[in-house]
Amino acid sequence: MTTKTRATAFASALVPMLLFALPAAAHPGHGEGSGLAAGLLHPLTGLDHVAAMLAIGLWAAMIGGRAALAMGITLPLGLIAGASLLAVGIGLPFVESGILLSLLAAGLALSLAFRPSAIFAAVLVGGFALFHGYAHALGAPVGASWLAYIAGFVASSVGLCAVGAVLGRLLVRPIGFRLAGAATLSVGLVLALV
Repeated sequence: MTTKTRATAFASALVPMLLFALPAAAHPGHGEGSGLAAGLLHPLTGLDHVAAMLAIGLWAAMIGGRAALAMGITLPLGLIAGASLLAVGIGLPFVESGILLSLLAAGLALSLAFRPSAIFAAVLVGGFALFHGYAHALGAPVGASWLAYIAGFVASSVGLCAVGAVLGRLLVRPIGFRLAGAATLSVGLVLALV
């Protein structure tokens, strides 16, 4: 399959997902707690977030080069931007749908061995991180340090991506990436139906 064919298949599958993605509803609010500790823990409590971050790390390992570096830079920036939107009172519509879409898109990209340009990868990952950051900010404990909480969930999310990237280095290629993509898509589809 050529790069152009993979890109066309990726776009063809992503557009209907974007139009029909349902909320994952996996980010309930959390009680009181320390800002940093709560931030570190929050990304680990939602299957959708864990699976999406691992898949993004796997995808970065599959792509390699400048695109992987761009993804690594825009992920934390997107998370911070999403939390900042909430902090200044700007609403972000379709948050849970955006999270679900990130999971499905990462799974699809792995399944199709989609290798986008650095700019496309950065924009896609940064955009999806915006939704994840906003959702995490919604779960901030009452009375916790806002900056510590953000630092915690950004560190935890980047750590999950790093684990995914390390796992990606260990996978038998290309079948390992395709299987990881299929597993990620399965998680996304199950969450969409729940």
